Amino acid sequence: MLSFGTAGCNSGCRFCQNFDIAKARIIDKLSVGASPEKIAQVVASRGIDSVAFTYNDPIVFAEYAIDTAQACRALGIHPIAVTAGYMSAEARPDFYAAMDAANIDLKGFTEDFYWKVTGTHLADVLATID
Repeated sequence: MLSFGTAGCNSGCRFCQNFDIAKARIIDKLSVGASPEKIAQVVASRGIDSVAFTYNDPIVFAEYAIDTAQACRALGIHPIAVTAGYMSAEARPDFYAAMDAANIDLKGFTEDFYWKVTGTHLADVLATID
């Protein structure tokens, strides 16, 4: 599996293990521009059968993730979203339709925890899980 992400995140988890990526501005990070098709070609050329959108929440680069997932699927590569699940109801159908699998991280069990520790709302994450 190839795993990759971009800069930025829509959550503010106080315990984020990828804080330097998740809270970076894109200009602060060295990056290599890669088209969705290029990513799919490189993955296929190495015999890898899946791509995980991870490290930061892929919903912040949803259009790119969807385009990359479609390019990967065209070559028989399985796209996987690793996400906190904090997204609008409007974004969910297109985003998850492009993925073959998802790992949605439920980070707590109360609204109070979610708000204080992640800066997001439990109800939105539960709706995504549902």
